[in-house]
Amino acid sequence: MLEQNPTNADALNKRGICRLKRAAYEKSIEDFTAALDLTPDDPVLWKHRAMAYGSLREFEPAIRDFTKTLELDPNAKDARESFGATYSVMAAEKADAKQFQEAAELMDKAIAVYPEAAVFYHQRGSCFFHLGEYQKATDDLNVAIGKEPTKPDHYENRALSLQRMGRHEEADADFEKSKELRSR
Repeated sequence: MLEQNPTNADALNKRGICRLKRAAYEKSIEDFTAALDLTPDDPVLWKHRAMAYGSLREFEPAIRDFTKTLELDPNAKDARESFGATYSVMAAEKADAKQFQEAAELMDKAIAVYPEAAVFYHQRGSCFFHLGEYQKATDDLNVAIGKEPTKPDHYENRALSLQRMGRHEEADADFEKSKELRSR
């Protein structure tokens, strides 16, 4: 179709998606950019290009494109989730480098964009744990447990924070709950 009509935004988007799925990220960005030149108000195209940039760990253009996606379609749940995941990946890289304060700040942004994800609270809680802010870690893990009550890691990590605060009975109960959930 593109041979016959190289200015077909839909065909460019479809080829870009195929390239994105095949990890040909630079080529997919070319397709999405060409499609955006033709239809700059299409939030799906902005989201797709943001995902390609994120896959390349080019976070600034990914953030810019996700922001544009949400300007055009504030209710785009899948874009919000992917946008939050971009911040989460950035935070994980900071945490791996032992930059826990920066990681926690990135998780604030992830949660602001997509507060539904239990894993984001868990991840920020882990940052707080490493910063020695055990009550904040516990508070975030409480939210994670509220959203995902059958995930043993939430209980285990909350137990570690409770232990550090000297709340040993509560910690023991959480360790027990984690063990019980893992044995199911």
